[in-house]
Amino acid sequence: MTILLPELKNKVLYLTLNRPERANSLNPPLLAELREELLKAQRDPKVKVIVLTGMGDKDFCTGIDVGSVSNFTTEGKVNLALVAGDIATLLFTGKPSVVVANGRTMGMGGVFLAAADYRIMVDSCEWSMPEVTAGIFPGASCVAIFTRICGVAWTRRILMTGQKFSPEQALQANLADEICSKLNLYDSMKRIARTLKSYNSTNLNAIKQAIIAMPEMNYDESLTLEKELSSWYEWDAPEKTLNNIITNHSVQFTLKGDPDFLMAEYNMHTK
Repeated sequence: MTILLPELKNKVLYLTLNRPERANSLNPPLLAELREELLKAQRDPKVKVIVLTGMGDKDFCTGIDVGSVSNFTTEGKVNLALVAGDIATLLFTGKPSVVVANGRTMGMGGVFLAAADYRIMVDSCEWSMPEVTAGIFPGASCVAIFTRICGVAWTRRILMTGQKFSPEQALQANLADEICSKLNLYDSMKRIARTLKSYNSTNLNAIKQAIIAMPEMNYDESLTLEKELSSWYEWDAPEKTLNNIITNHSVQFTLKGDPDFLMAEYNMHTK
């Protein structure tokens, strides 16, 4: 079975997690494939917007499929978290992204939700970050992204209690931008995707990079970056110029996982 369903339609790349029988949980092959699809999307000029959702109407993503990695070495588990974190980093720093939480959302599903530029949640969604209840530190870019999106107070509440939350609380915590019924969920998804793809890509990406970078900078540095990015319409090589500006301001987000090592260990334990 194809565990990830990619579809490029009218400059929007739709990525659907396709493991409904496992609550759309993330095993190593799905993590590796999702990371690769997001990387390819950054390089593909045909892709202007990325939309991530889950198959079915019960679960969006319930985090790592623990059973698929239970025999991993310590080094392998660390790398697993780094690969998962790479996916969140690509959603957070890459091309405009939309996450549609069409059902239960847990663990890395919640991190993906936090990392997106626009988040739509079905009104029946139950979400939680239960890692602490199992004695697991919520890594994989989780704390870095949650504190930036939700703020310290909500991040404490979410990550340190492990409790379940409602869609209305997701709005309060800045984890959702819109709550929809199942009937209207995908119309809302298409509407925001159409809106984002209708804007000038260079300008939109420059705005996103400015928003991401400025919390890491002092005020004067922020104004300098803002001035440089505001002249995007004069750039002869937009993508290269944008990358150079970000690099010159020392605001870079690197990928740290090794998907080849991830799959090698997974294949070793599944023989």
